[in-house]
Amino acid sequence: MTLSLSIEKLIIGGLGLAHMPDGMVALVPHVLPGEKIRARSVSHKKNYMQAESLEILESSADRTEPPCPHFGRCGGCDFQHIAPESQADYKNEILIEQLGRFAFDHKIGQRVSSPLSSPLNWNYRQRIRLQVSEDGEIGFYRLRSHKIESVSSCMLARDEINEVLDFLSKNSLFYRISKELHSVELLLSPLDKKVVIVFSFTRKPRPAEIKIIEEIISQCEVVKGVTLVATGHGLLGIIHAKEKEHDQLLLRFSHLLPDGDTLQMSLEPGGFCQVNLEQNDNIISLLLS
Repeated sequence: MTLSLSIEKLIIGGLGLAHMPDGMVALVPHVLPGEKIRARSVSHKKNYMQAESLEILESSADRTEPPCPHFGRCGGCDFQHIAPESQADYKNEILIEQLGRFAFDHKIGQRVSSPLSSPLNWNYRQRIRLQVSEDGEIGFYRLRSHKIESVSSCMLARDEINEVLDFLSKNSLFYRISKELHSVELLLSPLDKKVVIVFSFTRKPRPAEIKIIEEIISQCEVVKGVTLVATGHGLLGIIHAKEKEHDQLLLRFSHLLPDGDTLQMSLEPGGFCQVNLEQNDNIISLLLS
């Protein structure tokens, strides 16, 4: 059965919200407010229905052609169908609505400044987490699925991260250990312009697998080192690209301050930081001002 829907707004996750004639809420990915679409139901929940767009009958002026060939299948991005100059405004509207729900202040939107857009639309992420299938494929979960969308590069990731991802996705050494992994995290250390890999094993890695990882490090020059974790065991160890490295394997950051000084910070893999380096500079400048 096909449905005719009018998209009213975007909610968390970039889903478009529409109402059925009977009042049932329909949630649709990759649409925009004001658009009229032809859709079909995917699943029914207690209070809402999940649907997918089949045809855009009336398109928003903010709609654009997604540049990534994986968009629509990959579940990693929600907004590539929106013109980059408009994305921050839509995200700000979602934020204001959420604040209004929990802040006990219906005028909260008047206190939220206009969004400060990211200086970069692409290649800004200094960290990505990828899943590994039972067949050893590396990629992101597909939309509404635990199936893997295989990728050898990500348009959001830094060049150094994509260099490592391309190496892993095409290298027979990685395939020899990939079936024992459930995820791989790639983290850029910006000050070094090197990448730290976090291999998450389903069990403790064997000595032969450790040797394979050492060979991967030796073959891929941009890799700074590898952190090993395993389900039920936590952190198992660190393998450095250089034998004389310090015991810790750190991500190193440098931020230029408004007074011309430089703020340098170090972080262990697994610690939290915002993934957008240029927006971090903006945040620091705003805080200091």
